[in-house]
Amino acid sequence: MPFLLQRKIGTKHEVMSDTTVVNMLKRHCVELAEQHPGFLATSFTPHDFRRLLATEPVNSGLPIHI
Repeated sequence: MPFLLQRKIGTKHEVMSDTTVVNMLKRHCVELAEQHPGFLATSFTPHDFRRLLATEPVNSGLPIHI
């Protein structure tokens, strides 16, 4: 499937819902804060990762239209 976030449930591959992704990010932020208190007020959204994924290559010289 041409989706970035998918998972296997039983024998089927399904696209992960927005809610599932957001809940996973929240859970991992809480776990991170337990180990590193400096991250206590930190939260991420799926869009944050989209920006990072797009910004890094552009900053490294990849043309924006690609």
